[in-house]
Amino acid sequence: VENSVLRGWVLINGIKEARFENCTFGWNSEGKNGYFRPYRDVTLTNCRFENLVDANGKVTRYNISFYSTTDGVTVVLEDCYVGDTLITQDNVGKLLKLSLTGNKVVVRNTKQ
Repeated sequence: VENSVLRGWVLINGIKEARFENCTFGWNSEGKNGYFRPYRDVTLTNCRFENLVDANGKVTRYNISFYSTTDGVTVVLEDCYVGDTLITQDNVGKLLKLSLTGNKVVVRNTKQ
């Protein structure tokens, strides 16, 4: 998937692997759901995640979660951002809500 805006749920299932390039992952039209749920290995390059800030100033983090019976899946985030902040190995858990359970998120940066 290239140069796309994806809203709400993004499910990756039934394929060997997936790649996203220059995509934006955002909230659905109600501003409630923002989930990326892979069942297979996925690489995201130069992508952005939106965080939702409600009327009270509360920030909700975009959620990368794995199906409860899926283990051994790797999500690679290469030169990806939350808003204007580059995701690094040090800040990925603060910027995105990660539900790993037997899976992993790998961060690679070629930009600094």
